[in-house]
Amino acid sequence: MNKHQVHNRPTQNKSENSIKHKLKSYMESVAIDLFGYEKMVHRSVRNFAIKTAEELGVPPNRIFVRIQENQGSLRVFLLAGGKTVKELTVLELVQFFVGLTTRSAHLEANIVKSVLRFLKEYAQRHHIQPGLLQVLISSTDKGAVVTSFHDQQFMEYIPVKSLIQYFKS
Repeated sequence: MNKHQVHNRPTQNKSENSIKHKLKSYMESVAIDLFGYEKMVHRSVRNFAIKTAEELGVPPNRIFVRIQENQGSLRVFLLAGGKTVKELTVLELVQFFVGLTTRSAHLEANIVKSVLRFLKEYAQRHHIQPGLLQVLISSTDKGAVVTSFHDQQFMEYIPVKSLIQYFKS
């Protein structure tokens, strides 16, 4: 090995480390749904909308769940035909997201904590007060649709994966 080759070796390692770091960052940002969470949420939201629509006598595409934070508490409301029908319980929220109808204190606490964290971080990213952020979830034939609103003004569609990743961590 000559002097020049020894000098290049650390540079090569830096380059390899940089590539490894970029690849690791990329892989962390790629959402692979190994356990089928996204499919489960789409199916659960759809089933909830169909069941609720039948009970209320409205089309399933007119069923919405509005999620918001109010002074550190999670508030979840069922809307049908543009009107608030009722505030949902945590058990109903679990049923909405994962389809379970039996109580699980751990799962209920995890979903509440995860949704609150999502709302807080989303509001921070968009520089808005958390109390003015509302997330509406509805169902279409293709699955769940998540939209965000700032003080009743439409902001954007949110990929379901973005919300689900909070349930996993």
